[in-house]
Formats: sequence, structure tokens, C-alpha cells
Amino acid sequence: MDELTESHNRSRDIMVLLEKEASDIEAITQSVKNIAEETGLLALNASIEAARAGEEGAGFAVVAQQIRKLADESKQSVHRINELISRVQQRIKDTAQLIHEQHGLVVNESERTVSVDQTLQELTGTVEVFMKGAHEIGSKIGEQTSRVEQTHGIYLGEAHIIDPNTLEEMKMQSLDEIVKQHVNSKVSVTPGQVTINVTVDGVHAEPSLMEEDTSEGVYNEELKFGGVVYYSVENGKLVVSASGAYGMGLYDGDLNFTYEFKDGEWQAMDLEYSTEEYEEEYYESFD
Repeated sequence: MDELTESHNRSRDIMVLLEKEASDIEAITQSVKNIAEETGLLALNASIEAARAGEEGAGFAVVAQQIRKLADESKQSVHRINELISRVQQRIKDTAQLIHEQHGLVVNESERTVSVDQTLQELTGTVEVFMKGAHEIGSKIGEQTSRVEQTHGIYLGEAHIIDPNTLEEMKMQSLDEIVKQHVNSKVSVTPGQVTINVTVDGVHAEPSLMEEDTSEGVYNEELKFGGVVYYSVENGKLVVSASGAYGMGLYDGDLNFTYEFKDGEWQAMDLEYSTEEYEEEYYESFD
């Protein structure tokens, strides 16, 4: 872009020089025209004096006639040169105007290129911040997942949920607290819709929407870690229910997670699950 701007400036300087030289040529032809007119007048006077001299001035009259003829031809040539100069000057002006317009386009494109480059740099920085936060969160999640996998916990498909025996211990080092170091979330509920806005290390993610299925009165969704669940709002609480196999597939049953919206976010309030083994059913609840 800098080379293009420099080339444009050189072209503009050349056009200015050509326009000046064309003006100089026009001045020279004007001088030639004036000389031709003066020569024509002198030839006319010489013809008059030759006529007065009679036969003695006959030869001089012929010379005066030729001089006047040359003066007329000079004036005609000057006229044609002036016409050519006028056309050249007009073309120089048109070219100069075109170069000026191109200069404006070059400046605009240069500014636009700088703006795009700045935007790309800002976007790259934002992505780097987002990826750094995601990497740190992934590392913490990996540590907690490894800890849970060491226990004989409750399973939903292939996803480890939690063992009741380690529930209190996990509350001390809650994964939610680790995530909250990098993630800010805000959940809002309107009739027929739950909206979740998430920010990771200051970078806003696209809001998540859960549309209500009016035929069933619940929010249908699929858990990211496996299994089919549904969401419903009951008395200001978000209830998440799921069915699956627990205890390495030894039991069948249901899970119910209850969250209450407090201080601008959903907070876990209760976990309830039921299992069936040899036609016997057990219910437990954890606050």
C-alpha cells in the first residue's frame, strides 16, 4: 500500500510538470503568432511602398508577397498548435482529476486496511484470552473428574455424577467455585423461556435459550455429559430430571437436581435420586 501511494504521488508530480510545460508551449506559440502578425503587417507595408515605386519596386513587391504568405502560413500553424495544446491540456486536467480520485480511493483503502488490521489484532487478543481461560477451566475440570472417577459413584450413562459419601468433601472444593473464577453467568426466566448469559474471562459468549414445550410444560434439553433430561420451573426453582443407570449399571432409577435462582445466579439446593434393585426402591435427599 505504501508503494502504491508513492507511485501515485510521482504520477501526480509528473502531471503537474506536464501541465506547466504545456502552458510554456502555449506562451511560445503566442509569441510566434505575434511575430507572424507583425511580419504580415510589414509585408503589407512593403507591398504598398513597392507599388508606389512602380517598376523599380516590382521585385521588392514579389518578395513582400512571399513574406506575407509565409506569415499567413505561420499564423495557421500557430492556430493548429494552439488547438493541439488545448486538447493536451484538457487531457492533462482529466488525468490529474482521475489521479486525484484514485488517491482518495488509495487513502480510503489504506485507512480501511489499518482498521481491519487493528480489528484482527483485537479479535486475536480476545480469542487468546478466551482460549487461555478455557484451557485453565479444562485443566481444573480434568483434576476434579479424575478425583470423582476414583470413587464408586452414581453413573448416568458414562458420565460420573457424584457419590453420596464424597458429597460433603466435594462441597469443600466445589467445581462450581473453580469455574466461577473464570466464568460469570446470569440466568433470567421469562414466560416460556430461560435465558443464560455467560462471560468467560470478560469475553461474552452467545446467550443460551431453553424454549418451553407448552404441550408438556417442561424445558426439553439433552445433557452434554450424556443421558436425556428435562427442565421445569416449579415455585421459582429450576428442576432438572434424568433417567439412567447408576453404580456401574447395577441399578436403574431417576435423578432430580433442584436449583434456586439467588443473587443473580442458579444455586444448587437439593439432589434427590431413587434406585431399584430386586424390586426394592430407595430414596435419599441431600441438602
